[in-house]
Amino acid sequence: MRYKLVKDNLEGFAGEARLYELSEPVAYTDVEDEEERNGETRYVVASAVIAPFTGAETLVFPADKDGNILSWLDIGGVRALDHEAAMEDMVRRIENKEDEDE
Repeated sequence: MRYKLVKDNLEGFAGEARLYELSEPVAYTDVEDEEERNGETRYVVASAVIAPFTGAETLVFPADKDGNILSWLDIGGVRALDHEAAMEDMVRRIENKEDEDE
């Protein structure tokens, strides 16, 4: 899977958030009012922040083409302020899941 940066410095996020477009859709799950909802998207937001209690982290969340988060359940991430490493972690998780499903 490949990805490309669409927009840097998204507004409305603590820290630095970037919108990426993926070469193929990624599946995600969201839970709202105790109801599970599944979907697919070709966009993700990687958000780097220094979180209280846990420190530096960059997490990847499914998003729409405008950068609106579709689920706050992360699909990748690292314990560092590193967008590239978080995106590579997401790709690795997806590829490992595909290998398990075969």
